[in-house]
Amino acid sequence: MKFELKKVIAAPIETVFSLLEISDKRMLWVENLTAVIHTSADKQSIKPGATFAWIFTEKDKTVKWTGEVVAYDRPARFATQVKTPNIPVAILTNYHLTTIAAGTEVHMIMEPATANFLITSLITGSIKAQIEQQQEAQLVRLQEAAETMVADAQPVILKPPPETNRLLIQTPDRNRVIHLDTKPLWTLGRAVDNDIVIDHAKVSRYHARIKQDDDQQWIFEDLNSSNGTWLDGQRIETHAFHLNDVLEIGHAKLTFE
Repeated sequence: MKFELKKVIAAPIETVFSLLEISDKRMLWVENLTAVIHTSADKQSIKPGATFAWIFTEKDKTVKWTGEVVAYDRPARFATQVKTPNIPVAILTNYHLTTIAAGTEVHMIMEPATANFLITSLITGSIKAQIEQQQEAQLVRLQEAAETMVADAQPVILKPPPETNRLLIQTPDRNRVIHLDTKPLWTLGRAVDNDIVIDHAKVSRYHARIKQDDDQQWIFEDLNSSNGTWLDGQRIETHAFHLNDVLEIGHAKLTFE
């Protein structure tokens, strides 16, 4: 079965994004996406460090994708290729996993959230499907989109997830895997606007954060939580992750792989 999104909404990011409040819906994650973007914009408009965001919508399916331009493929004024880092894409859908299963083909056309220049690309690949609850991710709701457009596109490559720097989160109801390399800073807590949400009474609203230091080491920092973070029976405040470390927060176990 092919899953196609043909309408594309482009609008300024500050007018588009807000925390999505939904119920009885499921999400599928297409992880670790790298796009090659073709544009005719002046290279000064899309220099490395620029941030882009894309919105996809078709009926009950909504997708937010944000990323930072990290490099030029070549300095030409036209058909400049810009690569984005590996980042997760959340596909919000009412469909059951048995309808949109792992291995489903995905075709999406995207536009930037700013209207200063035209960037088009096509995402094509297979869904790496994982059911998540709605509070486990920061999603967006379309408010007032500036314009709707459909564009021709160039293919991008769907890469497999990294095999290292993963965080396995185990709770009594389910297990999750977080690929830390997809962003430099992660927040963790009970509040729904955290990157990693753990809904438990002994988890503070903003319990901790995980960040990468200048030496590419992943560091866990407890943010003065009420019930603490535990490693081998000892309460910790700051900890540099090592392979197979297991931290305990509330009813959750976090294993660094």
